[in-house]
Amino acid sequence: MSDRAKNFIFYIAILGLVVFGIYLRILFFSYDRPFWNDESALALNIIHRSFSQLFGILDYEQVSPPLYVVVAKFFGLFIKKYEFAYRLPALICSILSLPVFFVFCKKFLEKKISIVFAMMLFVLNYQLIYYGQELKQYSADVLVYLLILLSYCYIDIEKTKKWLLGLIGCIFAISIWFSYTALFGIFCLGCALIVKNYRQWKRLLILFFPFFVSFILFWVFRHDLSSSDYLHLFWQKGFITKNFSNFFQIISDNLHFYFLNFTHKLFLYLLVIFGTVSVLKKIKEQKYLILVVPFALAFLLSYFNIYPLLDRVSIYLASLWFVVMAKTFDLFNFNAKGKCFFYMLSVFLFWHVGLNCVWMVKSVIINKGYYVERTPEFLKLAESKMQKDDVLYVSAMTHINYKMYKDTVNIKNVIIETVPAYDLKEYSTVFNNLKSGTTYYLLLTHSGDKILEYENLKQIMQTEKDVVLMNDDKYNLLIKFTKS
Repeated sequence: MSDRAKNFIFYIAILGLVVFGIYLRILFFSYDRPFWNDESALALNIIHRSFSQLFGILDYEQVSPPLYVVVAKFFGLFIKKYEFAYRLPALICSILSLPVFFVFCKKFLEKKISIVFAMMLFVLNYQLIYYGQELKQYSADVLVYLLILLSYCYIDIEKTKKWLLGLIGCIFAISIWFSYTALFGIFCLGCALIVKNYRQWKRLLILFFPFFVSFILFWVFRHDLSSSDYLHLFWQKGFITKNFSNFFQIISDNLHFYFLNFTHKLFLYLLVIFGTVSVLKKIKEQKYLILVVPFALAFLLSYFNIYPLLDRVSIYLASLWFVVMAKTFDLFNFNAKGKCFFYMLSVFLFWHVGLNCVWMVKSVIINKGYYVERTPEFLKLAESKMQKDDVLYVSAMTHINYKMYKDTVNIKNVIIETVPAYDLKEYSTVFNNLKSGTTYYLLLTHSGDKILEYENLKQIMQTEKDVVLMNDDKYNLLIKFTKS
């Protein structure tokens, strides 16, 4: 096959993947899910705060880059449906990340098959698709981090005009207010550029001076990020212990998160191992520092309890994991005597990994198997059934969802539980304080342990009168009962 034909097939494959990736992201976005608990908490901040107040400490233990939520609030000025407006920045960032990742792959992957494999992982990754339709900053983290690292390939410290270096520096300075992980990207970029251009320290200073000024302001106004005991406790599993006993477990947990419900994860570990070998073989080429330094920094941040390496807060590294895994194919010699083995292995890896990705996308997105907290729907159900003296009882962990959607209904009598109750003993104490003879509608759409709380509620209702359970397959629950 001629090189021209190979290039044609390659770009058709890439175009097909990108178009399919955009379709999946828009499709998931179009489902217009109600905000779940975390989204509701952030949305309440955006709704009730001014633009300037979004730069302060947020309510409900929420942490989000100020400029990101400012953009979301700006969209809300023109689009009155909050779910659509506030999630739009995530969708835009998720779609833009597709071509950016392709350019990134072309810079660090040598073979076309490697690029196609990496694009397949990125485009079909459920987590990346999911966070393209959620009111959180994680899609922005992926995009901004990629752009910063990719800039290494285009910034010529020696030849670029000083004013342009200063302009680029100002963009870096602004980026940390839009994505917190931009800090990590700029640090990695700085390390790589210093190694390459250590004699051009004056020009490097022009490039990074605006960032230093912005970082000082950032530290002053956002110091709560590093001092939040709640956040450190919540993400405790993402910090590497002093004796490194959980180091490989953290890596494994992250791979499990990126490849949710993936069968035969041994293949993923092998791709990481051989991909790492392939990267290290090229480490003398300075540009590959861009693939190595980010992981080293992430491990250090985790080890010193500065930033966790776990699940969605480390999703900014997903693109690098995929590039490293795809780098395995750069080791394959398709011109050697054993080329049949490499062809067969490539087909197997594409088939097995790709099939798992497609299965996940099909079952969760296309077949709508995703998690959802149907608070507005269940509130309207309660409103339609409640009589004048009936009382809506909102479970403790559902109260933020209720605050987000309470104005969509006209329910006057409401009790919001303040103490989370997960076991039967706690619930017995709570229910003993309810007024006998009164009809209640108990709403549960969010919980720290939803299945357990759901089952406990069903059991405790055996002692009440006129019990009617209304629920769905996601354990969203509305219980009508009369207190005995």
